[in-house]
Amino acid sequence: MENYGKAFGSIYWYFDEPKELYIDMLSVSEENQQKGLGTFLLKRLEQICINDLSAERISLWTCKDSWTKNWYNRCGYKDAEPNESEPETIWLEKNFLLPTHKLI
Repeated sequence: MENYGKAFGSIYWYFDEPKELYIDMLSVSEENQQKGLGTFLLKRLEQICINDLSAERISLWTCKDSWTKNWYNRCGYKDAEPNESEPETIWLEKNFLLPTHKLI
């Protein structure tokens, strides 16, 4: 996201496994925090995940004891498992139930 050529919010993600999208980084410039921009970016990515990619889950890792973990938890992301390579971090995930279609 940018305004007058200056970036104030971004989200980097990758989709290299079937049905699972990974968030690498979500950031909002300090002067634009607490305005709902991070939530907007996250919700937009969730829409892309479901509607465009037909992915069933978003995963990410963050520090165990951080405001970001608490924020992701409030956004519906659940603790998944410790990140064994970095013990102070934890994997979080959000699963999406895709509608099933029955053939008649």
